[in-house]
Amino acid sequence: MKHFKLFLTTLFAILCMPIITSCDDWTEVHQNELFTYSAQIVVTPDTAKIGDIIQLTMGAIEIISGSGISISYSSTGDDENDLKSISYYIDGEFVAESSDIANNYAATYQISDISVGTHTITAHCNPNNRQVKDYSTKTITIYHVYPTENIHSCTLTIEE
Repeated sequence: MKHFKLFLTTLFAILCMPIITSCDDWTEVHQNELFTYSAQIVVTPDTAKIGDIIQLTMGAIEIISGSGISISYSSTGDDENDLKSISYYIDGEFVAESSDIANNYAATYQISDISVGTHTITAHCNPNNRQVKDYSTKTITIYHVYPTENIHSCTLTIEE
């Protein structure tokens, strides 16, 4: 029985050797991606009561308050690849996250456990660090994404 276990262990090692050594043929490439994400948080409605549902999205940045002159939300990177999601916060507490690029990172939140008054909504970019394998060149590219955020906050008023 001892010889049979030794035989199986040796056979396993011999069969796995090509797999182990073939992994060494892959080349790892690290690539840093820097991008800037600019947007204005939009909350709808901006006045709510406990139990109401609000929608949070990324919108255009108004250049001069009340002027009607604005720039669309923008990114110097490729949102689909560089930006995994946007996290939303009310007074610094996480409330929602969205990866819905097609709808300007829209998320909903049902108001609860928050005092009556005015609150600040902020957001944060979550980068999409990822790996891409190229089987033809046996290269693994590891992308390290570093976003610079220019996300303007907004306010939400809670009424009784």
